[in-house]
Amino acid sequence: MNGYQPNLIEIILVVATIGLIPLAVVTLTGFMKISVVLFLIRNALGVQQTPPNLVLYGIALILSVYVTTPLIGDMYRQVEGRDLSLQNVQQLEELGSALRPPLQAHLSKFANESERGFFVQATETIWSPEARADLRDDDLVVLIPAFVSSELTRAFEIGFLLY
Repeated sequence: MNGYQPNLIEIILVVATIGLIPLAVVTLTGFMKISVVLFLIRNALGVQQTPPNLVLYGIALILSVYVTTPLIGDMYRQVEGRDLSLQNVQQLEELGSALRPPLQAHLSKFANESERGFFVQATETIWSPEARADLRDDDLVVLIPAFVSSELTRAFEIGFLLY
């Protein structure tokens, strides 16, 4: 043994973070847009159960991986050669810091400027002045909801054109 005693709080935080990976896959990739479009196409065809939901989600996942492969490659290059044992919160924070720049670039590329502006402006009403003091429109707390909103908007625009 190496004499390392795991901290229960650290274990819980690491496991909770790992548990958020499916949510990240759904919200930080094109999965949501692709699946909404596929379901709208199915509804436009007038069929209820063909193809089944599992097939549509499988197609959406495969296409999402295909579209997101450049981001995955950039993120991999950021963590290549690092210790990824994730045995404590500090290692988790270091991993997050390494993955943030490529994720920010990806989200910035696909999040509409108007959506980013909306979420920055909304903080003036919702957040305290101290909380929004250093806020920028390329912070993840702005980029993630702007990206999700932009992707849903595009999905329904595509669905409208196809319907």
